[in-house]
Amino acid sequence: MPGSTVFIVSDFHDLNDSCERHLFELSRHANLNFCHVFDSIETQLPPPSLYAVTDGQQQTMLDTSSQKLRQRYADAFIQRGQMLRKLSEQLSAGLLPFDTSDNVMSVLARAYGKRRSSRRSAK
Repeated sequence: MPGSTVFIVSDFHDLNDSCERHLFELSRHANLNFCHVFDSIETQLPPPSLYAVTDGQQQTMLDTSSQKLRQRYADAFIQRGQMLRKLSEQLSAGLLPFDTSDNVMSVLARAYGKRRSSRRSAK
């Protein structure tokens, strides 16, 4: 519906060209807001050590002591964020990052409370 506002809450891990085409089409009919949800473990690996990790069926060991691996991991998160910022700019979409440790209401108040109070003072 024209004039509608759509909030897309996602980690955006699987965002690909096909998804982008759909988002471009959707942006023609609605105002988009991306709520990028991530966990702090996605921004950097845990301290250097050996960790047992599992997907519920298989288990393996993760060695986080390699500085090269740690940097590639951090860079991948930064690159995903840059790609998401670029896409949000192209679509004139809002972008709200949500760390899973954040208080959701505080993030929303910071993002939308400013707009509301600036609109009030403009009247």
